[in-house]
Amino acid sequence: RTTNIKMVERCDREVRAAEQRRREKLESQHKIKIKLVFERDLCGMTGFFDHADIPSSHSLKMGREQSVRELADEVEKLVKVSPVHVALFSLQYRANPRQVRFTYLPPNSNFRSHIPQFSAPHFDTSDPHLVVLVKAASAYDFRTLKCPPAEKKPDELSKWNDEQVTLLVAKYFCPSTRKIVTLGCYYMAQDQNLAHMVISGWIAERLQPFLANKEIHPLSAEHLDVNEDAEANWQCWEEFSEREIQPRKLMATIKAEQLWTGDIVIWQPAPPGATQGAGKTLPPVEEACETLQPVEQVGTDAEVLDENGMYPIHTVADFSAHILNAADVTVTLHDWRQPLCVDGIVSNGVWGPQRPASAATTPSPTAGKTVEGLPPTSPAGGAPAKEERPEDVALSLSPAEFNLPQERELKMDLRWQGQHVIDVISRTFGLRNRPTASQLWLFNTAPSSGCEDQIGLTSPLKELMRLPSSMQMSSGTRSKPNQLQLHVVEWPYPAGPGAWQQEWPVCVRFFDSQVREVGCCIVFVPVQGSVQDIINECSKQLNPKWGISGPLRVLEVESGRLQRIVKPDVAIGHLSWFGRSNVFYHSLRVEADPDADLPEGHTLLEIYHCDRHSQQAFAQPMLLPVAPGETAGSIKKRCKEKLQVPDVEFKSWRLVRSVRGGRTHLKDDEAWDAGYESADVRDEKLALEHVHPNPTSSLARQPRYSKPLTIKSG
Repeated sequence: RTTNIKMVERCDREVRAAEQRRREKLESQHKIKIKLVFERDLCGMTGFFDHADIPSSHSLKMGREQSVRELADEVEKLVKVSPVHVALFSLQYRANPRQVRFTYLPPNSNFRSHIPQFSAPHFDTSDPHLVVLVKAASAYDFRTLKCPPAEKKPDELSKWNDEQVTLLVAKYFCPSTRKIVTLGCYYMAQDQNLAHMVISGWIAERLQPFLANKEIHPLSAEHLDVNEDAEANWQCWEEFSEREIQPRKLMATIKAEQLWTGDIVIWQPAPPGATQGAGKTLPPVEEACETLQPVEQVGTDAEVLDENGMYPIHTVADFSAHILNAADVTVTLHDWRQPLCVDGIVSNGVWGPQRPASAATTPSPTAGKTVEGLPPTSPAGGAPAKEERPEDVALSLSPAEFNLPQERELKMDLRWQGQHVIDVISRTFGLRNRPTASQLWLFNTAPSSGCEDQIGLTSPLKELMRLPSSMQMSSGTRSKPNQLQLHVVEWPYPAGPGAWQQEWPVCVRFFDSQVREVGCCIVFVPVQGSVQDIINECSKQLNPKWGISGPLRVLEVESGRLQRIVKPDVAIGHLSWFGRSNVFYHSLRVEADPDADLPEGHTLLEIYHCDRHSQQAFAQPMLLPVAPGETAGSIKKRCKEKLQVPDVEFKSWRLVRSVRGGRTHLKDDEAWDAGYESADVRDEKLALEHVHPNPTSSLARQPRYSKPLTIKSG
């Protein structure tokens, strides 16, 4: 019998691995990893405080029942500093306010009492550990931790008392470079004032390495001179979070300012003309985020923005507000003549799967064509090449003449007023004439794809745009805003919605006999007028290339279904879309009316498109006159010829009859009105059931072979 050596070795490895996992699990129940952080490690941190970014230079495992004093002994072995001159602090979570800060570890306590709860934001259940800050007496060199000179006696930090002494993490903000560096940890008595950090020369000393490396802008002699007035030259802020920065009085004591061990203070040179403390009280950053300047003092953004279009940054509170309000905005410029694109469907006469993104580029009917005031869509003037979406492909195949949407990535500030946003967009897209608020309309979604009205321009950008939940700013969070979407349309007329008192604009979309949208126009009709006024204006706008002639009819279509054929004598105010500002979506369908004189007994039926899986109506319905007793096969053939659907695609289409909520699949030899009285025929609708060519849901877009397999029993 032959022994499989490889199999034996594999089994041995698995046994050893299982034993190792068992030992590690048992050890994790009795021990805890300690990550040691020295002051020199903290000095490498930049920006606002984030507990996840704290670097550690050493790590070791200690028993959960071991005392903190034993860890101090281990630290002595590492850095050769006596435990008498060392204080240890552990990263802990404060409930009020919600912060993660360092807290003093009493030497006689054990580690189990300091292990954070599972719900604490800084506790990792997959790698449980304690972050411990090692602070040596100030007499030691914080970088080398070498013994101090004999004449400089180190403090006995082993006798630390939180009621008398406070440890602060100090930072420095450079307004010129907009950089925040960490100076280190400074402990002081609670009856001392904050200015002691400046007067003692500690800040000037800790700034020297950063000045030598040119990480921060050089300071004046007044700032580095300890004999100068600290309150006149410096400002001090407390970092509650990236969102909340509060000013602190330099001449007030630590206790009066309610600073506790582990709190973070940020120093900076005082801006010219600024006062702090006994003078003017600077506002907290949440107020600065809302209104950086009073409305009664400053009328527009242009009066406070710098030459780059940004709010000036003089203080760390300004810098925090700048970070919070910085947003990446994807701006899409749409042509007002862009066809309707509802649920990803464009009436372009193409049925079935359309050209995929990987296919060769097909010249667009609108490529290279321009409209006055709009940039071309050619490679020289269009947006950078990117992956095509199905909606873009469908638009490129439309027979209508328009400019394809152009997309740009812009950096914006959520505090910008609406007019400044318009100015930035105009410069970015190279619009010739600077549009006003009434000429450049802003939307949260593509205006020809959704029913949402345009965004008002009387508030800051963050109130104008629909912010996703991840952008909602909450106390203690440092999340950066996600990318926002903004859609823009240049209104081709000088007046906007505010001027629509006597005349109302109507967006008319022209459809040919193949139910394709071939053109678009905007007509102004009297508010007290009728649909006949719209028909008269449309007759003047007809383009011979559209192939529309003869009498016209007006249709109201919504969600893929015909709402009604609007009679000419209907008043404008009785139309369903009247009063809605998004005229691009709330539009009328106008087409030739070849069925004005129907043969006796014939019925003009609505035939709409229905998705086979969801039963949802989509695309544009069509009107077809049918004779009594006409078979389903004959109707399907006429539909195929009218829509010019390829045989490969049409062979999977089915005709469905819908009457009073009931649905019936009609066979080709079956009459469309079989089994119904004449009264029921008025309520009868026919639908062409087939697969949605561009489903909007990600699940529906999966090919059939990618969907999960379901096995049904019995």
